[in-house]
Amino acid sequence: MTLAISRDQGSFEWANASLNSLLCQRQNFLRPDMWKLILDILRFNEFAMEHLLNDATEPLLQQSIGSYLDHQHYSHIFRDHYLTPILAAVCSPSRGLCTLDTPAITVVSFLWNHYLLSSLATRPHWITLPGGSGPYMDAVLNGIPKDRIHTDSKVTAVVPSSSGPVTLCVGRREHVFDHVILAIHGDEALRVLGTAATAKEADTLSRFHSTSNLAVLHSDLSLMPKSRRAWSTCNYLTESAFPPTSQAKIARVSLTYSVNLLHHLPQTKSGPVLLTLNPLEMPNPSLTQAIWAFPRPLYNAETNRMQSLLPRIQNTRSISFCGAWTLPGFSEDGFGSGLAVAVNHLGAKLPFDLVDPTFPPPDRRIALTWKNKVLRVIIPIIHLVVLLLEMVCAGIMTSLDSHVSKRRKFA
Repeated sequence: MTLAISRDQGSFEWANASLNSLLCQRQNFLRPDMWKLILDILRFNEFAMEHLLNDATEPLLQQSIGSYLDHQHYSHIFRDHYLTPILAAVCSPSRGLCTLDTPAITVVSFLWNHYLLSSLATRPHWITLPGGSGPYMDAVLNGIPKDRIHTDSKVTAVVPSSSGPVTLCVGRREHVFDHVILAIHGDEALRVLGTAATAKEADTLSRFHSTSNLAVLHSDLSLMPKSRRAWSTCNYLTESAFPPTSQAKIARVSLTYSVNLLHHLPQTKSGPVLLTLNPLEMPNPSLTQAIWAFPRPLYNAETNRMQSLLPRIQNTRSISFCGAWTLPGFSEDGFGSGLAVAVNHLGAKLPFDLVDPTFPPPDRRIALTWKNKVLRVIIPIIHLVVLLLEMVCAGIMTSLDSHVSKRRKFA
């Protein structure tokens, strides 16, 4: 899984696959910001992992990632051209600023689980299922009678009763069940419950929000980085805000997956196959194969706290809530959330242990090597030197501006 960043139609690009892709624009070798970016990536990888190894008890990780970056003096180029695009994969908002509200622990866990903290974890070769999600969906449905599966049956209301059974309203028909699992987003669950929601359910579910996303399957290479050396599995295209503000320099972010790389499709046989989420510009219609709109959980500083309060409304009236939104928000989180409800609320038995997917298991909590310890000494020193040089340069520029202004005044 490789990553590429492209800003403002290719004005600044880099990727993490190799040194050649890192400096895909050779002029970046002479840009101080590029080396500052590399330094901050190394620093973030090292010290964010330390917090995670400490079971995420550090107070800094309980705040938003934006506050964490400000507190640790990370550069704007690191925020805008590395972390914000990556966070787009977590939240998929239309504005990069929204992602800075993501809880810091969610970000660190995401980077760890996807092997993006590369200074401490060896990246594996990602494995994909032939045929996409179809095979495992077929495996889940195998053995369930077809007359027990109802598609295109929109539930308009869920009405619990004091005696236990729960009524599902589908159109004009009503169905009564002993237990109901609402495997939909929190805000959608609240809409379905409507006036039947208790005060605790309304208070908890109203804090969860989702955002609309657009996915486009196409073959338009204009939605890839301009430099082919930067082409990666995940390609983030960003658009700068105008005018830029102190809070956000990135206005919009889109993400293009190279399906050729993900599913090992030779471009010589299938041509370019790309999937773009929230494109900055729609691809050429003649190169577009399909378009989908779908909701996705939106994370902010309050999300973690409300996730911890979900047990107070779970299975209190024969109604359970599950989905990726109850955890960091990925496909595996949705799967694990559903299994947890089946085990804890319905007594299901699994042929394997159910573990919290938020944090790495003990066998993946790698002890620091001597190389990491050396880096932890060197990186802060270099960072301090860079900060001092920036202060000195800023002072020199201020002095020169003042001197020029005085000369103009007397002239």
